[in-house]
Amino acid sequence: MHGLKYMIRSKHSGFTLIEVLLAGALVGIALGPIYLMQGNVYDQVLRMAQRVERFFIGYDFLLEAQSGDEESIKETEDDPRTELSFELMGPPGDIAKQFNHVRMEKAQWRWRLQKRTYQDVFISFVFDMPEQKTEQVDQAQGAQASMPPGQKAATPSQMKPGEKK
Repeated sequence: MHGLKYMIRSKHSGFTLIEVLLAGALVGIALGPIYLMQGNVYDQVLRMAQRVERFFIGYDFLLEAQSGDEESIKETEDDPRTELSFELMGPPGDIAKQFNHVRMEKAQWRWRLQKRTYQDVFISFVFDMPEQKTEQVDQAQGAQASMPPGQKAATPSQMKPGEKK
């Protein structure tokens, strides 16, 4: 209790130089990693925003390429600098044997940022409707048109084995 009365009545108020330096060092040690972490988070957000921007450029390019008849396209976008390529190909290996009406579309876009190259690839599979099915439907519709009024042609599921239309 004697020390508290002495501090209140003392003519010397304030902190010593050592106390101020120690407090500054503790604040620096506590806040330093927070500032470093904030800078890293900012860089990651910037890179992700640029990647999202490139994704939309690539997606628009893919839609344009799908509407055309070309099987391979290469382009360069200037703002922001991005290399784009589109390739239309048949399905790979074993899939081609099972699904002969499927095509694979591959779009790529590349860009450089801070001496590092980034690349995204977008692959989609497109099903082409076989022509044979539409001819069978046309033949069935033609057979119904040539039938006398009131009589319907039998569908393949209603016919007996060996029976003709």
